[in-house]
Amino acid sequence: MKLVSTILFSIIVFAASAQSPFGKSPWELGIYAGPTLLSGDIGGFGIDQYNPKIMRQHGGMHARYKFSPRFSVNTSFQFGLYEANDAYSSSESLKERNLMVRTTVAELASVAEYHLIKDSEMAGESGRFNLFVFGGVSIMGFNPRGRLIRNGEGVMYNLHPLQLEGEDYSRVTLGIPMGLGMKYNINDKWSVSYTMRMNYTFSDYIDDASNEWTTREFIAENSVGGLGTSFYDRYSGAPGKQRGNPESNDWIMSHQLGFVYRLEMGEIRRSNLYHFFDFWFSKPGRKKF
Repeated sequence: MKLVSTILFSIIVFAASAQSPFGKSPWELGIYAGPTLLSGDIGGFGIDQYNPKIMRQHGGMHARYKFSPRFSVNTSFQFGLYEANDAYSSSESLKERNLMVRTTVAELASVAEYHLIKDSEMAGESGRFNLFVFGGVSIMGFNPRGRLIRNGEGVMYNLHPLQLEGEDYSRVTLGIPMGLGMKYNINDKWSVSYTMRMNYTFSDYIDDASNEWTTREFIAENSVGGLGTSFYDRYSGAPGKQRGNPESNDWIMSHQLGFVYRLEMGEIRRSNLYHFFDFWFSKPGRKKF
């Protein structure tokens, strides 16, 4: 263990010792916000999910480290609200089922970015536009809620404790975020960005619907305060009646508009990974650093 720690420490020191060829900071910080979409077992698919009546909002912040004009790593934290509703589906059978859910999601993610149009700042050039694709891994916590009408008003309740399908599922899951982004440099410090992001989750319960209704007796025994049976009666529950599709997990999606600030840290030193990536992935005949 001591040997491994020594080797890792040596690698970190060595990586930090390489000076940037252009003296530019490899670090960027950003904030973003935008509409969200939930693609699961409720609300249908495709154009149904873009109904403005169910599109909710999210926001977050990120830190990007640029290894080279082509490669960077972006770590982010975001929090958002996602909604799905059968009432706005184009399917008559889903409208008849009439389920709805609002889910809050807190997510920590790290993705690798490949720049289809190389980062001009890192290449020592003057271009302003950048286009990139990305993919990575995330961990998220979620909390689905459903609506009951009480005293003439809709009241939202947490669905997980009700065990409407007899399943005490985990509200923490992993995901695979992926997508396409673009960035425009306003000046040497500030940029604006737009990202279209999809996240495949390893849970089918982001919307609390995956399989079949359990029995009313089970819900009455395991739910708190009789709420479970109220949902069972309100949404015409029946043992074995389908609530969702257990064959596929849920997706969460978002569109992100953001502002990015490049840190200024004087004489910047960059990892030797910059030189590795730049040497092996640059075009033939291009000057190597």
